[in-house]
Amino acid sequence: MRFILALALTASLLTPAYARVHQRAHVHKAQTVSPLFPAAGSLARQGAEAERLGLKRVQNDAGLRALTLDGSLVIIAAGRAQAVCIKPLWRAALRPWAAELLSELSEAEYMEFHSPLPVSSATRPVTYQRILARWNHAAAAPDKSVHPMGIAFDVPKSRLTRTQRLWLQWRLWYWAQTGRAIVEEEYACFHVVAILLPTLSSAH
Repeated sequence: MRFILALALTASLLTPAYARVHQRAHVHKAQTVSPLFPAAGSLARQGAEAERLGLKRVQNDAGLRALTLDGSLVIIAAGRAQAVCIKPLWRAALRPWAAELLSELSEAEYMEFHSPLPVSSATRPVTYQRILARWNHAAAAPDKSVHPMGIAFDVPKSRLTRTQRLWLQWRLWYWAQTGRAIVEEEYACFHVVAILLPTLSSAH
């Protein structure tokens, strides 16, 4: 397993494929940045996971606040293992199982590097996603993105060292292979969609 992973990581370093993202008629298209995380079909898999859970998109900030108050979304707080780069801070919210996955990733990264894991995006209301998609061609259209459902978070690559990026690739690749997450590696970030496992669904 480690030998196969080493070959995959070497391929990602020596023969990188660069993403070209175009938004035409509100369609999000992306080519693979890393061979570890093929982009083909990724958006469809993300949508299928949200549909499986019966989740609806948060329409606006008022809806986000309401879901936070009733516990459907939980605030992800900054701490020793987590650097939250989201403004306003009350938008730094996720579904409970997504928050748990982020916490697990942050703690593992902190134990390895003794630095907090940066988080640049979590739940985005549809109103904000619509504005973002107008100027950021890497952002999916509001009716395609799962950020408004609270199951995805982004880790910005600009705030990671090369060693941290490689470590994160390995961890996220393993999670993708074991069905814990759907992962896209973009130019600017790692986009992580948490999968609610059957063993955890009864607790949420």
